Amino acid sequence: MRRAALADGRVYVDDRVMKNRIVMVRHHHNALERDDVACRFLQERGFVVEHVHPHAGEVLGTPQSDLAGTIVYGGGQNVTELAKYPYLKDEMQWITDCVASETPVLGICLGAQLLAAAFGARVYKPEGGGCEFGYYPVYPVAEAGFVPHGLHVTEAHFEVFDLPDGAVHLARSDAFPNQAFRVGEHAIGLQFHPEVNTEVFRDWQADYWTDFFYKTPGSQSESEALDLHYRHTDAQAAWFGQLLDKMFTHPGRAAAA
Repeated sequence: MRRAALADGRVYVDDRVMKNRIVMVRHHHNALERDDVACRFLQERGFVVEHVHPHAGEVLGTPQSDLAGTIVYGGGQNVTELAKYPYLKDEMQWITDCVASETPVLGICLGAQLLAAAFGARVYKPEGGGCEFGYYPVYPVAEAGFVPHGLHVTEAHFEVFDLPDGAVHLARSDAFPNQAFRVGEHAIGLQFHPEVNTEVFRDWQADYWTDFFYKTPGSQSESEALDLHYRHTDAQAAWFGQLLDKMFTHPGRAAAA
């Protein structure tokens, strides 16, 4: 087996490009989030993690031959305000280009809403308002093994989405029916945040934007959410690691294929 690395970071094995790059689409700058559960896990698996910030003018471009997948993260922007955040249209194009090339896509919170919107579904504020902020149980729907029954996951959202036509409904919560879905075979949207670790969650709780959630029906108190975090964060991380392993082909396995 012959292996070579180019200056641009691409790796060749026996003259084939190794799919070893994961593009993380970010919606703000937060150094702690660059060491979240997803980043740690994928880097330990040998992936090159690249953070791209379209909100700061960075360009996603088109999927390249070394792209193993993309994770589109959450953020304070809203799909319902595309005129205010025009770069979200570029992100939706990125998502559809990745899906068309059978490149795995994982959308988290805003990322899930962008995935839904990219395939024609409605994103909106729920009638009567309400939110989820803290740790809430989710339940499997179409595929019994997608999440363990009652797995507690990190939530931080006040907008919701309908499912795109043909999407597979994967999970629900008590308050919001659409917590996870799949488009085709390679794209999954999660309304919740399994990437969050203790450092990130404590940082979120201390940030100014959480004041909105604490004043909105549906939010847990700071102490309740933190207690649930410590009780459930390990189980959430273990489940998320399994999902990442299923979605993104390990570079070593690709080389051996």
